[in-house]
Amino acid sequence: MKWVFNCNFRWSAFSLLIWTAMIMTTCMADAGSFETKVNGSSANVSSANGQVSVAHGQRGMPFFARKYSAPTSEVCVQFAPAINRADVKASLSSFTNIVEFIPDRRRAGRVTLRMGCVNDAVRMAEALSGADNVVWAEVNYRQQKRPKFLPSDSSFTNQWYLHNTGQPLCMINRDMCAEKAWDITMGTSTVAIAVLDDGCDLTHPDLVPNIFINSGEYGGGKQSNGIDDDGNGYIDDWRGWNFVEGNNNPSPVDADDNHGTVMAGLIAAAVNNGTTGVVGMAGGCRFIPIRIAGASVTSSDWADAIEYAAQFADVIAISYYLNPDDVIYNAFDYALVHGRGGKGCVICCALGNDGVFRRYNTDAATAPEVLTVGGSSGYDKRPWFGDYGPSLNIVCPGGGSGDGSADDVSRLLTTDRIGASGYSADDYTWVIGTSYANALAAGAAALVVTRSPSLNGLEVRRILESTCDKIDADAWPYNVSWSQQYGFGRINAHAALTATQSVWDIYEVDDTPEGAAWITDGEIQYRSLSSSADFDWAKIAVTSSSAQIRFSVLGTTGTWLRLYNSGTNLIAQDGWGCPGYSYLTRTLSSGTYFVRVESSNNAAIPYYSLHFAVLNMSDSYESDNTNTNARLIIPREMQYKTLYPAGDLDWVTFTLLSATDVDIRTMGELDGYLELSLWNGGGMIGYSYHTNSTAHISTQLVAGTYWIKVNDEFGDEVSSYQLLLETFAADPYESDDSTNSVPVIKSGDQLLHTIYPAGDTDHVKFSLTNRANVLIMTDTINPFLNQSDGDTVLTLYRDVGGALQFVETNDDGNNWYFSAIYEAGLEPGDYYVKITGYDGSTVCADYYVSLDIFEQATVLENFLQVTNGIQMMWDGDAAFTYQVQYSGNLVDTQSWTVAANIEGRVGRHSWIDDGSITVPGPALATQRFYRVKTK
Repeated sequence: MKWVFNCNFRWSAFSLLIWTAMIMTTCMADAGSFETKVNGSSANVSSANGQVSVAHGQRGMPFFARKYSAPTSEVCVQFAPAINRADVKASLSSFTNIVEFIPDRRRAGRVTLRMGCVNDAVRMAEALSGADNVVWAEVNYRQQKRPKFLPSDSSFTNQWYLHNTGQPLCMINRDMCAEKAWDITMGTSTVAIAVLDDGCDLTHPDLVPNIFINSGEYGGGKQSNGIDDDGNGYIDDWRGWNFVEGNNNPSPVDADDNHGTVMAGLIAAAVNNGTTGVVGMAGGCRFIPIRIAGASVTSSDWADAIEYAAQFADVIAISYYLNPDDVIYNAFDYALVHGRGGKGCVICCALGNDGVFRRYNTDAATAPEVLTVGGSSGYDKRPWFGDYGPSLNIVCPGGGSGDGSADDVSRLLTTDRIGASGYSADDYTWVIGTSYANALAAGAAALVVTRSPSLNGLEVRRILESTCDKIDADAWPYNVSWSQQYGFGRINAHAALTATQSVWDIYEVDDTPEGAAWITDGEIQYRSLSSSADFDWAKIAVTSSSAQIRFSVLGTTGTWLRLYNSGTNLIAQDGWGCPGYSYLTRTLSSGTYFVRVESSNNAAIPYYSLHFAVLNMSDSYESDNTNTNARLIIPREMQYKTLYPAGDLDWVTFTLLSATDVDIRTMGELDGYLELSLWNGGGMIGYSYHTNSTAHISTQLVAGTYWIKVNDEFGDEVSSYQLLLETFAADPYESDDSTNSVPVIKSGDQLLHTIYPAGDTDHVKFSLTNRANVLIMTDTINPFLNQSDGDTVLTLYRDVGGALQFVETNDDGNNWYFSAIYEAGLEPGDYYVKITGYDGSTVCADYYVSLDIFEQATVLENFLQVTNGIQMMWDGDAAFTYQVQYSGNLVDTQSWTVAANIEGRVGRHSWIDDGSITVPGPALATQRFYRVKTK
């Protein structure tokens, strides 16, 4: 059944007039069986260029898009600030369907309406969301208990993610650089991290010393006197709160409530506390246990938990899938602006474990208000489960490069529930997933706050982003310091603690459209308004025929957003300024557009950030809505697509020259109800449907031409999905069964292959001109590939006078079925890599072999004298130590003098000599020759 409901409201500051409203009272037995569409009124304001629509609107998903949560009979409503709560209550009293009117205890204009049934709640939300002076209205959805973690086997014996010394299945120094960071600080008891999860074991000896204590509810019997001593609305909350059962005991309750204890240990397991346990990333800080993940928890419960955390916490860690609802967005904004006593909390959220490209529409973890965290492996690669895309900000180690067996040393060791409860029978466990990468990010943020407690939340976030190691840059180059695979890179905690604040607003002078800086999808720009007369301009390019975009101003209140076309004509604006957080959504056609940010209260704004997002768009394959316009797809090509606008469908075509087995998959956003169908000239010959975007067809086909169609079951929009075709057939590099005819691979390459038929062997060749560290891996672009379709073995040989000399072999060193060889200090020469199926009998329809060379040249470069000193910059690696040397001339090669020894890191290195660093003084700084040697 589909309901269509129209309603218009007109409010004023002094009176409320309900122009028309009709709430139908029929309740349905199955509350999840209907779909609703909203047709609401829109307001207009006058401008010099005609009518301008107010585009503030809802940022949350429309009612029909929440396919993973159940609606309740409650409606959350945010009214404009000028609306009197008593008048609202009086005007709504005529509706007999409203069972209870619940004002928010802290937020002006926020109310919850408890209706008679779910249908009443849906239709009331539809009605109010189209009304003037209602900022947003939405059904209060029950959140599913869906943590971002993967179960694991206990096989890990070292915390490599904190200090990587080259343990098995790891490369040296591919870690958080925690040991060096701890030389500066391990955290302090005055800095707290809120763990919003399923509860924490408050009896674990590695956690007890670091549990946060609320001084307002502790001592003199306050923790159990039944009185709200600190007046925050929660009675006896002396060590956090339980939002599931509604009490002051945030311990685990159910048998599967294990996730929070793991998170707490990674963040803040105690340091040097006399146990044989583990160390947390911020082991000197305190953690606030907040139990919020449960089967009956709603969006507003999560919002309450976030706002509760903002009272006490400097950092908030969330590793659960959450609906992108306005009530949750609003709680994020509240914590970002008002948390930490007005300095703003840092909110860390895990992106997810599906191994797919993600946009913004299905998970609040992609909200611009939060630091969105992905995963990296012990090789500084994206693990098979790590989600990626424009919403990704940073990565941290999440494990996942090993085989998952009992002796898999690639996972993360942390605390577990005491005794038989928990993931293992031990008090510690080994885990994998972006949840745990997120815990490490939260710990790193807490260290930065400890080091510089005066920084606001945006400043902390910017430091973490700007000091990341640019991992895997040869394979996935960083565009303006950002990559879709890794965001700004992997957090380097030591670099973050030693960073100096750069100029905050680098975009001035941008007071006019002519000075506007470009801003791209997913980019966050850190800006300021120096006075009420200051304006900040930015510009975007919409390259698709149609795109739904969003601008957000973060970290402040009191701004206006205005959107202009290429002729600088005003076309939309954020017209509410309530509750003070500015954002603007709009559907645009292709072209150039400008956005302007200005102060709405005639005050300077020293810190804010501007975020731009493409929520959905027509993909580059359009128009492909019929089989006659089908786009070509080739085996092992990952196509990134959208279904936009509503009703869109996509066709692709391929041709087989001989009979073969075929695998066709879709993957992507969580809420896509994708239908996948396979066709030949006679009609449909295969069909698959899945509610999680992962439709799959596996079949055998004869030679001929075929078509694939993808559509959403309900014709809804899908902001991101991927389509992959795999065939069990020889790859284009054949015949490469021997070293006589092999493709050449270079550092950063990923060469796509198959092992087919059984017994097939592939080879690649590379050359070294200098001594180097080398990483060779096999992996797949298909995160759903299983062992029956994979399992490769790598063997490395060196060419010595025409004879192949064995160097190393590996099976299952990467991602269960794939392999990795890391060799330090390989000599110059020619090398061959042999790839086979396991036992010589396994076939693989989709794998790639990659190569990374970390050169260890004797001298990286000579740097000539320049005026007024020099700055030397070079790309290096964490496996090396660098020695900067100088000489007065290049004649006497024995006269080099050591100026500095620099410990290597991944990415760009620099060293400055202005004459004051080395003897013999400033006057000679421009009279030297320089070189950098590796050690």
